[in-house]
Amino acid sequence: MKRRSKQEWQTLIEEYEQSGEAQAAFAARKRVKLATLQNWLYRVRQEREEQPAFVKVAEQKDIDIVVEHGGLCVRFGAHVSSARICEVVVALSRC
Repeated sequence: MKRRSKQEWQTLIEEYEQSGEAQAAFAARKRVKLATLQNWLYRVRQEREEQPAFVKVAEQKDIDIVVEHGGLCVRFGAHVSSARICEVVVALSRC
């Protein structure tokens, strides 16, 4: 069996997460040991939790403030306080 790099495992874990398959079925289809898949799944997820979450914030011509995170887009009216926007950004970073 071929030894995979960390990048290859990260890609494989992303593919697993998007597949909706059970771990055992995915491992069998990809011809990897279930225990190895589970080990890398744990490692990749732990690494994600350790990395700070960055949120892209953009302001649009005195109309809205737009916050994008993980494919989610939240629009705030120009009157919303920066404190409230910060609260939402912190909440989104936990998702």
